[in-house]
Amino acid sequence: MASASQSDGVSKNLLILQIEDNRADAELAMLELSKAGFEVSADVVDTLADVANRMAAKFYDVVLADYRLRGWAGTDALPIVRQQQANIPFILVTGALGEDTAVECVKNGVTDFVLKDHLTRLPSAIRRALREKSLGEERNRALRELAESEARFRNLVDASPDAIFVSLE
Repeated sequence: MASASQSDGVSKNLLILQIEDNRADAELAMLELSKAGFEVSADVVDTLADVANRMAAKFYDVVLADYRLRGWAGTDALPIVRQQQANIPFILVTGALGEDTAVECVKNGVTDFVLKDHLTRLPSAIRRALREKSLGEERNRALRELAESEARFRNLVDASPDAIFVSLE
């Protein structure tokens, strides 16, 4: 079943895993996405065990994670998420994040970050992350198809009993 898309080609129907220990903050993020035209279904979790269980049970479009949770950091969930879905956008939605910390998080695989007092930026961050994911998947598909085509051509040439001449004119 095809999902509805916005004019930028990104699906407006999103299944989100939200790692957040403050339900009010989780609801504000979902409200902002709804105002931007997304139809959102979210599973909200606040423990690493819940992250692992949900990621094993469902295919999500995006993971939104608070950076500071009770007793752990949202980035602690990144290896679990990547193990289940290597290319899923993982966006930090946090109250405060210093520049050095933000750079380190992105170097370690976080897709983007949005400050909670700038939630209006969340829809555009998700759209961009989903477009980049789609472009990466298209690129990987094209590279696979090219490699398969080259292998078929190589096998054809190798199996041919006759000499083959290719002119590049």
